[in-house]
Amino acid sequence: MVQYGYVNYRLSVKAPCELDESGFRLFPFDTRRCTLLFESYSHNSEEVTLHWMHEPITLVRKIQLPDFDLVRWETRKENMFYPNGYWDQLQAEFTFKRRYGFYILQAYVPTYLTIIGKLTEFKLHKQI
Repeated sequence: MVQYGYVNYRLSVKAPCELDESGFRLFPFDTRRCTLLFESYSHNSEEVTLHWMHEPITLVRKIQLPDFDLVRWETRKENMFYPNGYWDQLQAEFTFKRRYGFYILQAYVPTYLTIIGKLTEFKLHKQI
């Protein structure tokens, strides 16, 4: 640990994004917000101070997800109070928009084609 110095860490993170129950009302035309929290585990803000750099998030390559597009991100810094004192907390919130075309082609179209096929078969069988 550097005393009175500047430390820069590069992170590669794979983290889950919690889904709330209200998110499925607009499915598949919804957006998701995922928050990452960074804070020191054992050193409060008197010992370690956390700050975002001028350009806090740098993407090495474009994020490719099969059913989401990264729309934007925001960063914040908060000073959180815990029983042992104040801790600096860095927050990064990512907003993802679902690609609805994926679901229309993979779920809705096959379902409707199956239903139409079964109804047609039922009607033809009834006429014979």
